[in-house]
Amino acid sequence: MNETKATQLIDKFFEGATTLSEEQQLYDYFTSANVAPELMPVRQMFLDMCQLQGCEPTPKAQVATLKPRLRWRRIAAAAALVATAGIIATLWFSQRNTSDYEIVAYGVRQTDRETVMNEVERTLGDAKSAAPNVGAELKDAFGQY
Repeated sequence: MNETKATQLIDKFFEGATTLSEEQQLYDYFTSANVAPELMPVRQMFLDMCQLQGCEPTPKAQVATLKPRLRWRRIAAAAALVATAGIIATLWFSQRNTSDYEIVAYGVRQTDRETVMNEVERTLGDAKSAAPNVGAELKDAFGQY
């Protein structure tokens, strides 16, 4: 079937005036590998309707429609793999550069465990020995009430 005849049958189909044999001609045309580029937008609709009628597209037509989908799936899988590798690398290197013990004392950053723990113990000792008497401070602040 040529493009002109197919276009006429498509117009007739959308008007609801085709016979069963004309519809079958359209299904045969769209399941072939020789579909005109101008008619490609309606091809999938006719392939779907053909499947509803119980006919199967030819293997050439199936291969032609599956190739772009497989290519996109491969591209999407590769992009997901690259993104996952990037996230893992970022997390790996960010954890390697951090330390579990870190303190800035007197303007100097310390990451050595022993130095940090000594500074923490010294600070806690200072806080315990200079613990204020809250009750006495409140009496001083408000008078002797």
